[in-house]
Parts: sequence; structure tokens; C-alpha cells
Amino acid sequence: MLSHISAFAQRFRKQILIAFDVVVVTVSYMLPWALIAGRTSFSEYNSLLISSCFFFVCCYEIVYGLMGMYDSLWRYAEIVEFFRLCVASAVAVSIFVVVTLLLWWEERRVPISVYFLSAMFASSLTLYSRLTYRMYRNTTLCLLYTSPSPRDRQKSRMPSSA
Repeated sequence: MLSHISAFAQRFRKQILIAFDVVVVTVSYMLPWALIAGRTSFSEYNSLLISSCFFFVCCYEIVYGLMGMYDSLWRYAEIVEFFRLCVASAVAVSIFVVVTLLLWWEERRVPISVYFLSAMFASSLTLYSRLTYRMYRNTTLCLLYTSPSPRDRQKSRMPSSA
């Protein structure tokens, strides 16, 4: 059973990672709205919330795709991938802020705290999840390949007659 799950995860690794990012980014955008619910009218911002959430997720996923976040294997991730993730998150948030300010300049605007908190949550959660995945894979592979083997015995180079 575990081998089937592992084979499925390896085969659809990219799609699983995209779906995970969609869920994480959506939750990261909704969380600030829930935190400021007492200060704003939820019914007043309902349509703005839904449309801006969709646009926020699209910004993240398109920028992540264009910057190659789904092309590398994160179990072998180096510091370059982490910096690329930080840059991709900054670009996605910048695009989101600029476009939403231009689109909703005259009407209701997305609260400024939502910009900051959603960017912080989305960037940190995606970075932490990838880092956790890398650490998990490395410890699993390390445990798998460090078991004692008969080939690992050291052989003496001294002749037996000496």
C-alpha cells in the first residue's frame, strides 16, 4: 500500500505541489480577512474578498510556475531555490498590490493589513513547507541508506603473514 502511495506521489509530484500551494495560498489570504473581521463589514467586502482571493492565488501560481518553482526536486534543494522562492513571492505580491490598487482605486479597496499579512503568511508557509519536505526526505533517505551492510566492513591491507 505504501509503495502505491509513493509511486502515485512520484508520478504526480508537480500536480500535488501545485494543489498544495493553491490551498496554502488561499488559506494565507483568507486568514487576514478572518483576523480583521471585527473591524470591517464582511457583507460589504464579500465580492471583493472572493475576486481578490482568486487573483491573489493566480498571481502566486503564475509567478511560481514562470520562475520554475515546480521544476526542481525540493528534496535536493539548495540555497538558490530558497532565494528564488523569496524573489518569486515578492514579485507575486508586488503584482497583486499594484494591480488591485489600479483596479479598485475608486471603489472599495483591499485593506492594507490584508496585503501585508497575506504576503507574510503565504511566503512563509510555502517556504516552511518546502523546507520541511526537504528535511523529511533527507532524514528518510539517510535512514534508508545508512543501515549497516556487509560491504561496509573495513578490510585490512596488511598481508596475513605479517
